[in-house]
Amino acid sequence: MQVKGTVFKSTIDYIKTHYGDLGFSQVLSNLSEEDKNLLSLRVSSAIWYPFELYIRFSTAIKKEFGEENPDILQDIGGYSAETGLHGAYKILFRLGSPTYIIKIAGKAYSMYFDQGILEVIESGECLVKLKLHDITEINDLHLERILGWMKKTFAMTGGKNPQMEIFEKNYEEMYVIFKGTWTE
Repeated sequence: MQVKGTVFKSTIDYIKTHYGDLGFSQVLSNLSEEDKNLLSLRVSSAIWYPFELYIRFSTAIKKEFGEENPDILQDIGGYSAETGLHGAYKILFRLGSPTYIIKIAGKAYSMYFDQGILEVIESGECLVKLKLHDITEINDLHLERILGWMKKTFAMTGGKNPQMEIFEKNYEEMYVIFKGTWTE
């Protein structure tokens, strides 16, 4: 599985914005020399990077700041949703409902991850269930970031008190079902 460089760029931006260059250096100190060099010098938004690097980076962030902020990966996912919108997408998010926007979330997911399909399997008034499938790995750090992205998406489209949870994980068939609710 591969991860688009924009995911790394927004993560680095989040760390530097909230913890400064020193915080970013502290995260890097938890990584191998190869990973440090890659993340500090050569991240390109246009390049695909290994999923394993994404997980090692998330692990280092959680190790460095997770005790202080147990939801840091969800916060990073939310930050990514908020800062990743440009032009027409910003207007779409302002005008769309949480249900409508989440229905198109699968397209957003495939822009950042080269494996996996994220699709709505149930939607109703202030409720949505999404299934992430056609994946080769289920990783809780990755899922935390997805939860944060979805929760922020609900909030940005007018959903109040957004809640996201992992409703089901199936390791045999390799899928995850997320459940989201909000009020209007």
